[in-house]
Amino acid sequence: MLRYQYASRSYYNSAEKLNDLVWLIVVFAWSVIFWHDNLSFSKIFSVGICFFADMVAMILNSQIKKNVYWASALRKYFDAYVLGINIDQFKESEIEKLEELSIKATKKCVEKSKEQMSNTCYDTPPGVHNWYEFSQTLSEQDAIYECQKQNCWWNKKLMYKRILYTIIVLLLLFIVYLVFYLFIKAKTGILLFFFSSSGLVLKCVERSIANCKYYMLSLKIDGALEVLTNSRSDENIKNLQTQIDARRSMLVLERNFIHKHYAKEYTELFDDIRKVKKIKRAK
Repeated sequence: MLRYQYASRSYYNSAEKLNDLVWLIVVFAWSVIFWHDNLSFSKIFSVGICFFADMVAMILNSQIKKNVYWASALRKYFDAYVLGINIDQFKESEIEKLEELSIKATKKCVEKSKEQMSNTCYDTPPGVHNWYEFSQTLSEQDAIYECQKQNCWWNKKLMYKRILYTIIVLLLLFIVYLVFYLFIKAKTGILLFFFSSSGLVLKCVERSIANCKYYMLSLKIDGALEVLTNSRSDENIKNLQTQIDARRSMLVLERNFIHKHYAKEYTELFDDIRKVKKIKRAK
C-alpha cells in the first residue's frame, strides 16, 4: 500500500510538471507577437508557430489527464483497501494494472521511492508512511470517519494555499496581457495578437472553470462530512468517499512545493487540535 501511495504521488507530481510546461508553451505562443515585430517574421510563419505550440499543448494535456486518472485510481484503491469501502468495485484486471503502475513508479526512482515510503509528514521531505494516524483506539466506523476527516482537513488547508497562489499568478498574467494588448496590438495587428494569445486565454478560462467546480465539490464534501459527524452510517461513509474520489480525479492539481513546505507544520497543528479535543472530552 505504501508503494501505491508513492506511485499516486509521483503521477500527480508528473501531471503538475506537465501542466506547468503547458503554461510555458502557451506563454511562448503568445510571445510570438514580439518576434513578428522585431524579427520581421511573416504573419503566416507566426501563425504557424502559434498553431504548432497549441497542438503540443493539447498533446500534453492528454497526458496530464492520463496521469491524474491513474494517480486518483491508485489513491482510490488505497482507501478502498485500507478503509474497507467498496473494495469489490475493482475488477481483477484493474488491480493488476494498478499493481503494474506502482511497480514501474518505484523502479523508475528506487532511492526516492524508498525515502518517500519510509518518511512521514514529520520528516523532510515529507513521505507517505503513516498516511493515517490515530492517537487512541477507535471503532471501525469511527476510524474510517477519522481518516476521511483528516483527508478533508488536509485538502482544505492545501487548497486555500493553492487558490491564493493561482489568483496571484492569474492576476499577474492578466495585467501583463492587458498592458501588451494596449501597447502592442497596433504594431502586430489585432488578428495576430488574438491568435497568438488564444491558447493563453483559453488556458486561463479552463483553469478558472476547473477550480470553481473543484471548490463547489469541496463544499459538498464539507457538507457530507458534517452529516457524518452526527450519523456514521455505512451509506453516509460511502457517499463521502465517492465524493472524495471524484475530487481526486478532477484536473486540479495541488502544488507539491506547498505540500512540502507546510506538511510538518500542518501535521503538528492537526495533532495539537486532537490533543485539545481529547482534553476537553476528558473534562
